Amino acid sequence: MKCKNLNSDLILYAENTLPAGRKARLDSHLEECSDCREFLSFIRDSLITIEKEREIRPNQFLFTRVMAGLESGKQHTKSHSKKLIPAFAFSAILVAAVIGGINLGKLYSLRSSAYSDDLKEEIGYLDDIKQEPIEIFFLTSNSESDE
Repeated sequence: MKCKNLNSDLILYAENTLPAGRKARLDSHLEECSDCREFLSFIRDSLITIEKEREIRPNQFLFTRVMAGLESGKQHTKSHSKKLIPAFAFSAILVAAVIGGINLGKLYSLRSSAYSDDLKEEIGYLDDIKQEPIEIFFLTSNSESDE
């Protein structure tokens, strides 16, 4: 028998789920082949390790910690409200700042219509958004000199 063909049977053999006919053939092979015996030993050790890892080990102090947390639950609700007060204060300040900014913008827009025509023209010169980009200035000045 070839050992490679028996590897899957060795796993079933170690788990005691191999049919009786195949088990008898494998027993006779294991008596002759030391490599397969070593591999079977390795499989059994691996299965034992896996079973040990599957065991659930309960935490001895879990119940005590849970009960202590339930008894002190009233204290936790107070601490949550203390943590929320600064968040609400910051939110109120932020809302007040946004509303104030909007009102200042409305105030400025109302004042700009009250300027005289001369002052509006001067403000137009100072307003960077309405000014002509420098690239367009150079492009148009070169094209006029070429003509």
